[in-house]
Amino acid sequence: MARYANEDYELDPKGFEVEEEDDGVALLPPEGEGALLITAFVADSGDVTDEEIEEASADGAPEETPRDPVRCGEFRGFHARFTDDDGAWRVWWLAAGGVHLHVTWNGDPDDAGRHDAAVDAILATLRVRKRP
Repeated sequence: MARYANEDYELDPKGFEVEEEDDGVALLPPEGEGALLITAFVADSGDVTDEEIEEASADGAPEETPRDPVRCGEFRGFHARFTDDDGAWRVWWLAAGGVHLHVTWNGDPDDAGRHDAAVDAILATLRVRKRP
């Protein structure tokens, strides 16, 4: 598969299997366990602000988990990493223009870090789709 695109964003899945779901897109690695889930939200008007992304990052990871600034392709935002009873997590809160992405990677804690380079390479290809 060359690139995956929907009406909000596009990316290169780098060999991961793409499955469209009701609430987003799942990318599954060719080997091993884990899933990269991407959910898109579109602002009613205008661009998503840095403050809105920072506020969104209050959810989806334990409060004490550091949020680090990050750029993923054309998107900017925050990233966090933690482990809980449900596995090893990486979470991104990203925005470009009027598109906000909530991205999660979840895998077995014993495999933590195994797919980091591949996931980072996929997210580096993110581009916002221009709306008419």
